[in-house]
Amino acid sequence: MATSPKAVRRLVLGQFDKIVDPSSAPLLDDPKTFFLLLFKDFDDAEGPALANLIADPIASQEYARFRKALTIESANYQGREQPPAHIKLNLPFKNPARLKARGKFMPFKVLEGKKDVTKWGFLATDITDLQPRFCFDRLIVERKNNANKGQNAGDPDLAPTWGGRIRSPVELDKPVVTSAVDPADDLEAACIEESGNFNDPLVTIIKDQKLVQQYRSRARQPRGAGESDGTASTGDLSGKGSTTELDIEVAPTPEIPITLDVFFDALALVVKAGYPFETIPISSSFRQRPDSGVVNFLPRHIRRVRSWHLTSDSAGAAPRGYVVAELFQGSVWRYLIEIQRKGAETLALLYVRHYQGQRIEKRELEQFMLSVARENGWGAKEYFKKWVCIPIKHRPKKGTLAFSQDIIKQL
Repeated sequence: MATSPKAVRRLVLGQFDKIVDPSSAPLLDDPKTFFLLLFKDFDDAEGPALANLIADPIASQEYARFRKALTIESANYQGREQPPAHIKLNLPFKNPARLKARGKFMPFKVLEGKKDVTKWGFLATDITDLQPRFCFDRLIVERKNNANKGQNAGDPDLAPTWGGRIRSPVELDKPVVTSAVDPADDLEAACIEESGNFNDPLVTIIKDQKLVQQYRSRARQPRGAGESDGTASTGDLSGKGSTTELDIEVAPTPEIPITLDVFFDALALVVKAGYPFETIPISSSFRQRPDSGVVNFLPRHIRRVRSWHLTSDSAGAAPRGYVVAELFQGSVWRYLIEIQRKGAETLALLYVRHYQGQRIEKRELEQFMLSVARENGWGAKEYFKKWVCIPIKHRPKKGTLAFSQDIIKQL
């Protein structure tokens, strides 16, 4: 129905009017040309999929059924946690569509007469390509508040962007504000979502020049030219052209922990056995070992985590390190994740792979490690249903050779 997670969230909440303006409709003099007016938060590339929801009657019907099913299940759910979401949605196309899918054949029993006959079905787990035939041949996509120049761009009466009254200058005797927030914490808000795209190759996207432009670009002077009015080009306070003091607290990258040397020794034996693993950086904070190998580090501050991610329970302790080793062999991507021990804690090595064998993005692995810190261990694997996660016990008394052999057994 849509091609971006942002649009999908709006559709699930029934807020289609916050994606597409109600004035979107086929042209009266040309029914095969559809005019679509998007809000500024959505890209022009999402136009074909969103226009199909309005133009195709089957798409509108399926979207209404989809919303109705979610509403009924949510209203009738009596549990304490979130209700299970069973998505009821067919292909939203009136005309035939062509698709390519990946999956597997599955046998099932069918009773014919008095005998059980084995039939075969196909379970599609991933649609790789989808080419429908839309109900329109031409599409005009307009977006509110876009930056394209209009036909009246040269009008001198247009108001400048970010315009406003001249404000009083900034007083420079204000106290300096410092921030102890690690910039890497912003990665916690990253949503690991992927969605495919579909389009009709026979549809022509028409991009005409915008008719009306509401504002003109604000004139900017070169640095140091003229007198400052106390505002920047956006109208915000900037002082009287003077410099602003900035106090930055630099968080140094921790040293490589010695407790990970055992894993690197075992990994070297695994590589010699014919499994060429390579350690990869996935965090914004990492160190390269002098000989070979990369050690990543958890953020110093993780929301809802007190000290599990640190090397000790003290507030100023360094964050724990971890190693991610990657291998592509036999058309399957495999991963080994080892984390630094904390005191007498015993934590097994984790063997990870996608259930389809495809490569796992670095941002997904980093998000997984944040979940590990929140769950205080590998229990976070329960939230990653598409991954196969197998813990490998590490018994230091048996030595490095036994450890490497246990790793090879899982491969």
